[in-house]
Amino acid sequence: EDVAFRVRFQGPAPPPSQRYWRGPVLHDFDGFTWRRRLGPGAVRQPTEPVSPPLRYQVMLEPTGRSYLFGVDTISQITGRRNFQTFDGQAIASREITSPIVYEGVSYLEVRHTKPLSVTGRRLDTQPLGNRNPRTQALARQMRAASLDNRDYMQRALRYFQDGGFEYTLTPPRLERDSIDDLLFNTRLGFCGHFASAYVTLMRAAGIPSRVVTGYLGGTWNPVGGYYVVRQSDAHAWAEVWLEDAGWTRVDPTAVVAPERLRRGVNELLDSGTSLTGRLFVQAEWLRRMRDTWDAAANFWQERIVNYNLGAQLSLLEKLGLGKLDYRALAVLLIGVAVLWGLWVMRAAARSPRAAQDALEKTW
Repeated sequence: EDVAFRVRFQGPAPPPSQRYWRGPVLHDFDGFTWRRRLGPGAVRQPTEPVSPPLRYQVMLEPTGRSYLFGVDTISQITGRRNFQTFDGQAIASREITSPIVYEGVSYLEVRHTKPLSVTGRRLDTQPLGNRNPRTQALARQMRAASLDNRDYMQRALRYFQDGGFEYTLTPPRLERDSIDDLLFNTRLGFCGHFASAYVTLMRAAGIPSRVVTGYLGGTWNPVGGYYVVRQSDAHAWAEVWLEDAGWTRVDPTAVVAPERLRRGVNELLDSGTSLTGRLFVQAEWLRRMRDTWDAAANFWQERIVNYNLGAQLSLLEKLGLGKLDYRALAVLLIGVAVLWGLWVMRAAARSPRAAQDALEKTW
């Protein structure tokens, strides 16, 4: 239940099923673990917005990492030293060891204007080797029966939808060929399992794909007037390259457990979850108490600790002085100081003076 970050939207917020908060993008898979690309990447694919811009402010808690989060697809992240990698992930120049505030601009729908580069295609179609042979055989069988890549994607999704898979936060331990074990034996897992297996199926058919991690959704805090994204909202999904559409988000969890997208992971708490976690979900008065405490803590952090230049300029703008440049602000400051000094001098001159004794006159 720890807070990952808080968000204020400028205007209406998108529904929970569209609030995908993009974080680390994973390309390299050794059969056991997905990892970020630490070496040279690929050329970033240019995009054009198809939907209106979505503007928001993020108050990120310290993570000890350099990841920043924004609604997918991120177009802009404020901060002189913040940047984006070739795969659309937002990064800070240093590890985040204290709460920070930044603003983002995203588009829920974009169009890719150029084909995938040779390097990008090679990066996201890495060979699977001799691991998970049953999964590779399934991929060849479904691809042979498919009309094109898009049809194959839908067939793979239907396999998750109709294959008896179940969402659980306490899945069993998988064997060495973990994807085979998941798809053909246990059929139990959460978002990370399903995204990993789906991308493996795509790569087995030669389709560029990757795993994207981050968060999904967030809950409304009516006391503070913002959304809270917690660690329990962590999520993983897949991205697949289609020649006529570019990078396309595919979330296999959406067909295994649709309620995860509509209502959040709290609706799927099972017996493996702590009693404290279940109480906060089930007890309305506990949620209200938590929201009040969180709003008070956020007010202190936002208005007192982080009362920086941005907050000061925001206050000036509310007072009708937001269009003044630094020269006008300096003149205004000097004028206020002079007026204050004159008022103090006038008050001092009019205040009654006590009669001085001999010692004071001498001094």
